Amino acid sequence: MILIKVKNPNILDSVRDYCDENLLHDLMIQECGPNEVDSVVATYDKAIVVKDGTVFYDHIDEDFLQSIPDINEFKQIGSGSVYIVNNEAVTNETRDFFDHEYKQFKFLGNTKKEQTENLLKFDKVEARSFYYPLATSKPKYFSNDYMNYISVANGVESLQRISKVYKNINKITFYDISITALLFTELFIKSYNGNYRNFVEVFDKAGGRKWTTLDVDSEDMYGPLYDPDIMPVLEHIRNKCKVYYHIGDITRPNVLDKIRITHHDSIDTLFNLSNVFEYAHNTLRKEDKDYWFRKLPSNIEVLT
Repeated sequence: MILIKVKNPNILDSVRDYCDENLLHDLMIQECGPNEVDSVVATYDKAIVVKDGTVFYDHIDEDFLQSIPDINEFKQIGSGSVYIVNNEAVTNETRDFFDHEYKQFKFLGNTKKEQTENLLKFDKVEARSFYYPLATSKPKYFSNDYMNYISVANGVESLQRISKVYKNINKITFYDISITALLFTELFIKSYNGNYRNFVEVFDKAGGRKWTTLDVDSEDMYGPLYDPDIMPVLEHIRNKCKVYYHIGDITRPNVLDKIRITHHDSIDTLFNLSNVFEYAHNTLRKEDKDYWFRKLPSNIEVLT
Protein backbone atom coordinates (compact mmCIF):
# COMPACT_ATOMS: atom_id res chain seq x y z
CA MET A 1 0.00 0.00 0.00
CA ILE A 2 1.23 3.47 -0.90
CA LEU A 3 -0.21 6.86 0.02
CA ILE A 4 -0.67 9.12 -3.01
CA LYS A 5 -1.03 12.76 -2.00
CA VAL A 6 -2.81 14.86 -4.62
CA LYS A 7 -1.76 18.51 -4.74
CA ASN A 8 -4.48 21.11 -4.40
CA PRO A 9 -3.36 24.36 -6.08
CA ASN A 10 -6.05 26.36 -4.28
CA ILE A 11 -5.22 25.34 -0.72
CA LEU A 12 -4.07 27.92 1.82
CA ASP A 13 -0.50 27.36 3.01
CA SER A 14 -1.47 27.18 6.69
CA VAL A 15 -4.24 24.69 5.92
CA ARG A 16 -1.86 22.49 3.92
CA ASP A 17 0.70 22.47 6.72
CA TYR A 18 -1.95 21.67 9.33
CA CYS A 19 -3.28 18.77 7.25
CA ASP A 20 0.23 17.46 6.52
CA GLU A 21 1.17 17.49 10.21
CA ASN A 22 -2.00 15.55 11.03
CA LEU A 23 -1.41 13.01 8.26
CA LEU A 24 -0.08 10.21 10.45
CA HIS A 25 1.00 7.00 8.71
CA ASP A 26 3.88 4.58 8.10
CA LEU A 27 3.29 4.29 4.36
CA MET A 28 5.49 5.23 1.44
CA ILE A 29 4.24 8.50 -0.02
CA GLN A 30 4.17 9.98 -3.52
CA GLU A 31 2.86 13.38 -4.52
CA CYS A 32 1.25 14.16 -7.86
CA GLY A 33 -0.94 16.71 -9.60
CA PRO A 34 -4.70 16.25 -10.10
CA ASN A 35 -4.22 15.22 -13.74
CA GLU A 36 -1.59 12.59 -12.89
CA VAL A 37 -3.55 10.55 -10.36
CA ASP A 38 -4.82 7.78 -12.64
CA SER A 39 -1.43 7.11 -14.21
CA VAL A 40 0.32 7.08 -10.81
CA VAL A 41 -2.29 4.82 -9.20
CA ALA A 42 -1.95 2.34 -12.09
CA THR A 43 1.70 1.70 -11.20
CA TYR A 44 0.90 0.30 -7.72
CA ASP A 45 -0.96 -2.78 -6.54
CA LYS A 46 -2.76 -0.91 -3.76
CA ALA A 47 -3.00 2.78 -2.97
CA ILE A 48 -4.86 5.21 -0.78
CA VAL A 49 -5.38 8.53 -2.55
CA VAL A 50 -5.63 11.63 -0.35
CA LYS A 51 -6.24 15.15 -1.64
CA ASP A 52 -4.49 18.14 -0.06
CA GLY A 53 -6.77 19.64 2.56
CA THR A 54 -7.92 16.35 4.11
CA VAL A 55 -7.58 15.82 7.85
CA PHE A 56 -7.72 12.37 9.44
CA TYR A 57 -8.76 11.90 13.05
CA ASP A 58 -6.40 8.96 13.58
CA HIS A 59 -3.40 7.13 12.15
CA ILE A 60 -4.17 6.17 8.54
CA ASP A 61 -2.84 2.64 8.22
CA GLU A 62 -3.06 1.60 11.87
CA ASP A 63 -6.59 2.93 12.40
CA PHE A 64 -8.42 3.99 9.24
CA LEU A 65 -7.29 1.23 6.86
CA GLN A 66 -7.49 -1.44 9.56
CA SER A 67 -11.14 -0.54 10.11
CA ILE A 68 -12.10 -1.60 6.56
CA PRO A 69 -12.28 -5.43 6.62
CA ASP A 70 -13.28 -5.80 2.95
CA ILE A 71 -10.46 -3.64 1.65
CA ASN A 72 -9.18 -6.47 -0.60
CA GLU A 73 -12.55 -7.27 -2.16
CA PHE A 74 -13.16 -4.09 -4.16
CA LYS A 75 -11.41 -2.37 -7.03
CA GLN A 76 -12.13 0.97 -5.38
CA ILE A 77 -13.60 2.08 -2.06
CA GLY A 78 -14.64 5.71 -1.65
CA SER A 79 -14.28 8.67 -3.99
CA GLY A 80 -13.57 12.39 -4.00
CA SER A 81 -10.90 13.59 -1.58
CA VAL A 82 -10.10 10.10 -0.24
CA TYR A 83 -10.36 6.69 -1.88
CA ILE A 84 -8.64 3.31 -1.86
CA VAL A 85 -7.64 1.48 -5.05
CA ASN A 86 -6.82 -2.23 -5.24
CA ASN A 87 -5.47 -3.14 -8.66
CA GLU A 88 -5.17 -6.76 -7.54
CA ALA A 89 -8.90 -7.15 -6.85
CA VAL A 90 -10.54 -10.07 -8.62
CA THR A 91 -13.58 -7.98 -9.60
CA ASN A 92 -14.04 -4.39 -10.79
CA GLU A 93 -16.68 -3.67 -8.15
CA THR A 94 -16.60 -0.41 -6.23
CA ARG A 95 -18.38 0.96 -3.19
CA ASP A 96 -18.68 4.23 -1.31
CA PHE A 97 -17.38 4.62 2.21
CA PHE A 98 -19.80 3.60 4.93
CA ASP A 99 -20.80 6.35 7.35
CA HIS A 100 -18.46 5.16 10.10
CA GLU A 101 -15.55 5.11 7.61
CA TYR A 102 -16.35 8.51 6.16
CA LYS A 103 -16.47 10.05 9.64
CA GLN A 104 -12.80 9.22 10.22
CA PHE A 105 -11.61 12.08 8.00
CA LYS A 106 -12.73 15.51 6.84
CA PHE A 107 -12.02 17.38 3.63
CA LEU A 108 -11.69 21.09 4.40
CA GLY A 109 -12.60 22.29 0.91
CA ASN A 110 -11.27 23.67 -2.35
CA THR A 111 -11.90 27.41 -1.96
CA LYS A 112 -10.42 29.75 0.65
CA LYS A 113 -13.91 30.37 2.01
CA GLU A 114 -14.62 26.65 2.43
CA GLN A 115 -11.23 25.98 4.02
CA THR A 116 -11.61 28.89 6.45
CA GLU A 117 -15.13 27.99 7.56
CA ASN A 118 -14.50 24.25 7.81
CA LEU A 119 -11.21 24.59 9.67
CA LEU A 120 -12.53 27.14 12.17
CA LYS A 121 -15.41 24.78 12.97
CA PHE A 122 -13.35 21.58 12.89
CA ASP A 123 -13.80 19.66 16.14
CA LYS A 124 -10.17 18.48 16.22
CA VAL A 125 -8.77 22.02 16.63
CA GLU A 126 -6.94 22.33 19.95
CA ALA A 127 -8.80 24.07 22.78
CA ARG A 128 -6.31 26.97 23.13
CA SER A 129 -6.17 27.84 19.44
CA PHE A 130 -6.80 31.57 19.86
CA TYR A 131 -6.16 34.26 17.26
CA TYR A 132 -5.12 37.84 17.94
CA PRO A 133 -6.92 40.71 16.19
CA LEU A 134 -5.34 43.14 18.70
CA ALA A 135 -1.72 43.44 19.83
CA THR A 136 -1.03 41.41 22.97
CA SER A 137 1.86 43.53 24.26
CA LYS A 138 3.21 47.10 24.22
CA PRO A 139 4.61 48.37 20.89
CA LYS A 140 8.10 47.06 20.15
CA TYR A 141 10.14 47.36 16.96
CA PHE A 142 13.07 45.53 15.45
CA SER A 143 16.12 47.67 14.66
CA ASN A 144 18.38 45.42 12.55
CA ASP A 145 18.06 45.27 8.76
CA TYR A 146 18.11 41.49 8.54
CA MET A 147 16.65 39.54 5.63
CA ASN A 148 15.15 36.64 7.59
CA TYR A 149 12.16 36.96 9.94
CA ILE A 150 10.74 34.23 12.20
CA SER A 151 7.61 35.02 14.18
CA VAL A 152 4.59 33.75 16.01
CA ALA A 153 1.39 34.40 14.07
CA ASN A 154 0.08 37.50 15.83
CA GLY A 155 -1.46 39.07 12.76
CA VAL A 156 -1.04 42.85 12.69
CA GLU A 157 1.34 42.91 15.66
CA SER A 158 3.77 40.54 13.92
CA LEU A 159 3.98 42.98 11.00
CA GLN A 160 4.07 46.18 13.04
CA ARG A 161 7.21 44.94 14.77
CA ILE A 162 9.12 44.92 11.47
CA SER A 163 7.69 48.24 10.22
CA LYS A 164 11.06 50.03 10.61
CA VAL A 165 13.15 47.33 8.90
CA TYR A 166 10.82 45.46 6.53
CA LYS A 167 12.39 46.65 3.27
CA ASN A 168 15.35 44.24 3.58
CA ILE A 169 13.30 41.18 4.56
CA ASN A 170 12.86 38.53 1.86
CA LYS A 171 11.81 35.48 3.91
CA ILE A 172 9.23 35.16 6.67
CA THR A 173 8.39 32.00 8.59
CA PHE A 174 5.46 31.90 11.00
CA TYR A 175 5.30 29.21 13.68
CA ASP A 176 2.35 28.92 16.02
CA ILE A 177 0.62 26.27 18.10
CA SER A 178 -2.68 27.88 17.11
CA ILE A 179 -3.96 27.01 13.63
CA THR A 180 -6.56 29.80 13.85
CA ALA A 181 -3.77 32.34 14.48
CA LEU A 182 -1.86 31.03 11.45
CA LEU A 183 -5.00 31.07 9.31
CA PHE A 184 -5.93 34.63 10.34
CA THR A 185 -2.39 35.86 9.72
CA GLU A 186 -2.22 34.25 6.28
CA LEU A 187 -5.60 35.65 5.22
CA PHE A 188 -4.59 39.09 6.52
CA ILE A 189 -1.33 39.09 4.58
CA LYS A 190 -2.92 37.81 1.37
CA SER A 191 -6.31 39.53 1.44
CA TYR A 192 -6.45 42.65 3.63
CA ASN A 193 -6.93 45.89 1.70
CA GLY A 194 -8.48 48.19 4.29
CA ASN A 195 -11.38 48.36 6.80
CA TYR A 196 -9.80 46.21 9.48
CA ARG A 197 -12.92 46.06 11.62
CA ASN A 198 -14.90 44.55 8.75
CA PHE A 199 -12.05 42.10 8.01
CA VAL A 200 -12.15 40.78 11.58
CA GLU A 201 -15.96 40.64 11.63
CA VAL A 202 -16.00 38.55 8.44
CA PHE A 203 -13.42 36.17 9.96
CA ASP A 204 -15.50 35.86 13.12
CA LYS A 205 -18.69 35.15 11.16
CA ALA A 206 -16.84 32.36 9.35
CA GLY A 207 -16.23 30.70 12.74
CA GLY A 208 -13.41 32.74 14.25
CA ARG A 209 -15.51 34.28 17.04
CA LYS A 210 -15.09 31.08 19.06
CA TRP A 211 -11.32 31.64 19.03
CA THR A 212 -11.09 35.44 19.39
CA THR A 213 -9.15 37.21 22.12
CA LEU A 214 -11.48 40.22 21.93
CA ASP A 215 -13.93 40.86 24.78
CA VAL A 216 -17.02 39.04 23.54
CA ASP A 217 -19.07 40.38 26.49
CA SER A 218 -18.41 43.99 25.54
CA GLU A 219 -21.26 46.08 24.10
CA ASP A 220 -19.03 46.74 21.09
CA MET A 221 -16.37 44.06 20.99
CA TYR A 222 -15.03 45.44 17.70
CA GLY A 223 -14.77 49.01 19.01
CA PRO A 224 -11.01 48.82 19.79
CA LEU A 225 -10.20 47.88 16.20
CA TYR A 226 -8.77 50.50 13.86
CA ASP A 227 -7.14 50.44 10.44
CA PRO A 228 -3.43 49.79 11.05
CA ASP A 229 -0.81 51.76 9.12
CA ILE A 230 0.52 48.55 7.62
CA MET A 231 -0.10 48.66 3.88
CA PRO A 232 3.54 49.40 2.84
CA VAL A 233 4.67 46.36 4.85
CA LEU A 234 1.96 44.19 3.32
CA GLU A 235 2.82 45.27 -0.23
CA HIS A 236 6.49 44.48 0.36
CA ILE A 237 5.65 41.03 1.74
CA ARG A 238 3.28 40.27 -1.14
CA ASN A 239 5.79 41.28 -3.80
CA LYS A 240 9.22 40.58 -2.33
CA CYS A 241 8.97 37.83 0.30
CA LYS A 242 8.63 34.09 0.51
CA VAL A 243 6.25 33.36 3.39
CA TYR A 244 5.81 30.05 5.19
CA TYR A 245 3.15 29.07 7.74
CA HIS A 246 3.91 26.17 10.10
CA ILE A 247 1.84 24.67 12.89
CA GLY A 248 4.07 24.04 15.89
CA ASP A 249 5.93 25.58 18.81
CA ILE A 250 8.34 28.36 17.81
CA THR A 251 10.63 27.57 20.76
CA ARG A 252 11.48 24.06 19.53
CA PRO A 253 15.28 23.59 19.12
CA ASN A 254 14.76 22.58 15.50
CA VAL A 255 13.62 26.12 14.65
CA LEU A 256 17.02 27.47 15.72
CA ASP A 257 18.84 24.60 14.03
CA LYS A 258 17.31 25.52 10.67
CA ILE A 259 19.01 28.93 10.66
CA ARG A 260 22.44 27.68 11.72
CA ILE A 261 25.19 27.76 9.10
CA THR A 262 27.84 26.23 11.33
CA HIS A 263 27.99 25.34 15.02
CA HIS A 264 28.95 28.92 15.90
CA ASP A 265 27.35 30.88 13.07
CA SER A 266 23.82 31.38 11.79
CA ILE A 267 21.73 33.41 9.35
CA ASP A 268 21.05 36.98 10.47
CA THR A 269 17.50 36.69 11.80
CA LEU A 270 14.78 38.70 13.49
CA PHE A 271 12.95 36.50 16.01
CA ASN A 272 9.53 37.54 17.33
CA LEU A 273 8.40 35.68 20.47
CA SER A 274 5.53 37.98 21.44
CA ASN A 275 4.17 36.71 24.79
CA VAL A 276 5.33 33.15 24.12
CA PHE A 277 6.98 32.78 27.52
CA GLU A 278 4.55 35.03 29.39
CA TYR A 279 1.52 32.89 28.60
CA ALA A 280 3.44 29.58 28.60
CA HIS A 281 1.96 28.62 25.24
CA ASN A 282 5.03 26.56 24.40
CA THR A 283 6.65 23.27 25.26
CA LEU A 284 9.52 24.70 27.31
CA ARG A 285 9.53 24.36 31.06
CA LYS A 286 10.13 27.58 33.04
CA GLU A 287 13.61 26.38 33.94
CA ASP A 288 14.45 26.05 30.23
CA LYS A 289 13.82 29.70 29.32
CA ASP A 290 17.30 30.94 30.25
CA TYR A 291 18.87 27.92 28.57
CA TRP A 292 16.96 28.68 25.35
CA PHE A 293 18.21 32.27 25.29
CA ARG A 294 21.79 31.16 25.93
CA LYS A 295 21.56 29.01 22.81
CA LEU A 296 20.76 32.01 20.61
CA PRO A 297 23.56 33.07 18.26
CA SER A 298 24.74 36.66 18.63
CA ASN A 299 23.30 37.71 15.26
CA ILE A 300 19.70 36.99 16.27
CA GLU A 301 17.58 39.96 17.36
CA VAL A 302 14.77 38.82 19.64
CA LEU A 303 11.63 40.62 20.77
CA THR A 304 9.34 39.08 23.38
